[in-house]
Amino acid sequence: MESTLYFEQAVQPARAIALCELVELFLRYNKNIDKSDQYAIKRAFYILLSLFPDNQPKPDTGNFKVGYIVMFQKHLIKMGFAKSQNNRLFKLLKRVFSWGAKPNFDENGTWDKLPTFVSSAFIADMQALTTVSEGKTNPPRSDVEENVVRAVFPFVSEKIADMLQIQLLTGMRPKELCNMCVGDIKRTKKEFAEYGRLYDGINWIYVLKTHKTEKKIGAKAIPLGIEEQDIINKYWNDNTLSPIFKNKNGKAFTRAEYGRKIKNAIDKNELQKFVPYQIRHTSLTEISAEHGRDIARAVAGHTTEKMTAIYDHSDIIKALYVVNERNKNYRKNEKDTATSTPILRIYTGE
Repeated sequence: MESTLYFEQAVQPARAIALCELVELFLRYNKNIDKSDQYAIKRAFYILLSLFPDNQPKPDTGNFKVGYIVMFQKHLIKMGFAKSQNNRLFKLLKRVFSWGAKPNFDENGTWDKLPTFVSSAFIADMQALTTVSEGKTNPPRSDVEENVVRAVFPFVSEKIADMLQIQLLTGMRPKELCNMCVGDIKRTKKEFAEYGRLYDGINWIYVLKTHKTEKKIGAKAIPLGIEEQDIINKYWNDNTLSPIFKNKNGKAFTRAEYGRKIKNAIDKNELQKFVPYQIRHTSLTEISAEHGRDIARAVAGHTTEKMTAIYDHSDIIKALYVVNERNKNYRKNEKDTATSTPILRIYTGE
């Protein structure tokens, strides 16, 4: 059946539609796509279409040329985009165009075959394009001192401050924190048993519906201690689908919305800058310094310590600990040598 559809595509010309319509259709039939990718796709096509004068017709899928994508890549470099950002937007463009060239079906009860919107010849030319090696390279992300994070607390809402505190305690990704729902948290012996874990009578666990390394390690659970529990209880309700941390519209905070709240407070009050993801680095660095990198790996949900090493900046802390222990021994020996005096011992014969 699939080969027949591809044959039909070869002999029938693709239906030309506006690029904004292509994006709209792609997002409509790919609802499970990550929200950050949805935003990035819209942004990529907005920048792409801005390259063409408003007083002239914009190119559609029928007359769109591969050279326009090359022009798009070069424009991103001029705009100051980092190489990683440039290549991400480029790959998302390719993903949307590739979807428009494949046989797809209307799943809204009809299962009718949708027409192809992009020609196979264009896709063949597009596949020859490569990612760019130009553009600025952002420095590796580092940790942020805990006192810098806490300095923001007085200038954000209590809810945002609580979210930051939970990040400091658990090392969660911002996305994992924002997506936390009531039904994801296991609190009772029965709920622990259903998840296949023994209940210790003290801690809760937050079971993620999906996560970055799901294919490698399976389900991921994040332990929640009594301090995290006290924070979560402030926002608890009995609706299992309800997000723990809701925005003013009653929906879960998005990662971008959470970051904006923090950024606005920092800019307005001229505080030291950081982004929420750096708090994950801070938490894992502290855990590694106190308990070792393998424990930090387990908390982070990484498959290898090599990945944890990217987040762990505790090597200098551990090295300084060794030096300080050596300093103590040196000072102690120095003091003992300086204060040593002869001792007269009297033998009584008794």
